Amino acid sequence: MAANWSVDLTGMDGLLKKIEQIPDKSESAINEALKSESGKTALEQIDKRTPVSKGQLRRGHKHARGADAYKVIYGNLSFKIRPKAKYEYLKYPDLGIGTSAKKSAQEFLNQGLNRSVPKIHQQLLDAVEKIIMK
Repeated sequence: MAANWSVDLTGMDGLLKKIEQIPDKSESAINEALKSESGKTALEQIDKRTPVSKGQLRRGHKHARGADAYKVIYGNLSFKIRPKAKYEYLKYPDLGIGTSAKKSAQEFLNQGLNRSVPKIHQQLLDAVEKIIMK
């Protein structure tokens, strides 16, 4: 089961105008910024919102938060964040399915991604502006 998320892209017009100034170099600049900064930015925000079961922690259980539980898969002008195999259970509380039946979805993955959008937007702007200034 896949989650359907939406990200508010309001205010991206400035980035689009800058991209139009360097159409032949913008793709590589954006891909580099996504790989070097933006994926990590999104991971930090998602990790901050990963729920922690206090009962599990009392028993010495290592929880996903702060445990490098996610991997970033980079594509052309994109990245995808997925839980690593050991932490696949994170989809259950996020979507409110499986063992989380009758519980509402916590949506910490989507919330973390949405909180990282302004910073990612700025990172992309900076990367494109750097190319324009050369």
